[in-house]
Amino acid sequence: MKSGETHSIAINGHEIALEGAEPIWAEIDRFFAPYYPVSTVAARHPEITISASVDGAETREPCVDLHRYVAPSTPEITGQIEQHRRPSGVTVTLDRANRHVTIVAGHPTELNLELRIMLRDQIFLPLERSAGAAMFHASCVQREGRAAFFMGEREAGKTTALLSTLSTGAYDIVASDRIKLWVDPASGELRLVGHPSNTNLHHRTVESDPLTRSLIDELRGRYDHEGKFSISTHRLAALAGCRLVPEASPALVVFPQILRTSDGLSVTALTDRDEVARLIAENAITAESSNERARWLNLVPPVSDEGRGAIIEAAVAAASRCIAYRVHGTHAEVSALLRDPGWEAALAHRAVNNPSAHQELSRNISRV
Repeated sequence: MKSGETHSIAINGHEIALEGAEPIWAEIDRFFAPYYPVSTVAARHPEITISASVDGAETREPCVDLHRYVAPSTPEITGQIEQHRRPSGVTVTLDRANRHVTIVAGHPTELNLELRIMLRDQIFLPLERSAGAAMFHASCVQREGRAAFFMGEREAGKTTALLSTLSTGAYDIVASDRIKLWVDPASGELRLVGHPSNTNLHHRTVESDPLTRSLIDELRGRYDHEGKFSISTHRLAALAGCRLVPEASPALVVFPQILRTSDGLSVTALTDRDEVARLIAENAITAESSNERARWLNLVPPVSDEGRGAIIEAAVAAASRCIAYRVHGTHAEVSALLRDPGWEAALAHRAVNNPSAHQELSRNISRV
């Protein structure tokens, strides 16, 4: 294929033209599919054009510190042209008048990382917010179109819950780290869509979970300073023998909390909608959130703080009507519960505030 051949991505009616060698966009498609698949058909009316190329040799080690790719940059401005020397070492030139972005990297890996993070955080996310989507920190699985999603603070057990439910063989992955929620203006129904990201696995998880034990030798010595390793969600789906599904209907939300010491597994049905709404809202990614990416490209007009607040409020109110549980226990206790193929029914049965289940609850906990 010619190096200037154009591909495209369409999102919420917006077209983005992608110029560059076919292997560049094939790699991008592997990361973004099935959420934002790359088309080999040129955009008819592109709103933004992105040209990408590599100018350098592959003999040196590439920069793989993701903090450098999400960091903002200050451009040198000449007329309508802005040139960003990104913290990653990649050069990004922005012709704002023609809405044309040119990216040149010294290594294919650096180009891939800069492209996928810039596209996701600086273009796709603002476009989806303008369409009414709110972003939340969560993992999510689905079965027959019905989504169960797991929310909680860092180290609460979202990945543990994801891996445990996948081990049943009955679920597909919707998202490993982030989801988008919004109320469809046409139907009034709440929609849940996954967001492309890698899966961060703690070394304890890799070593203890049946799905990931096969990675031990490969990952030994390759964990980051927090003891985690990042693998593609596509690879996780392959390990689990499941599909990666972009969207499902939200039905169940679980708030896990992994405890260091055991006080016995505790499952609580959350029936107070205000409490459920508060817990969901705590996981929203906002302008004040540490998970929010700094804006630096600014090709998509931002949603106002007031508008974003209204979007989050609408999504939270709709999501709070999902069936909700809080699950507290050690890693082994929570994993054992969620690896049961009938774990959704088991949550209701084990709930301490379900009077009919008290006697059976004590017997079941003793078996975990």
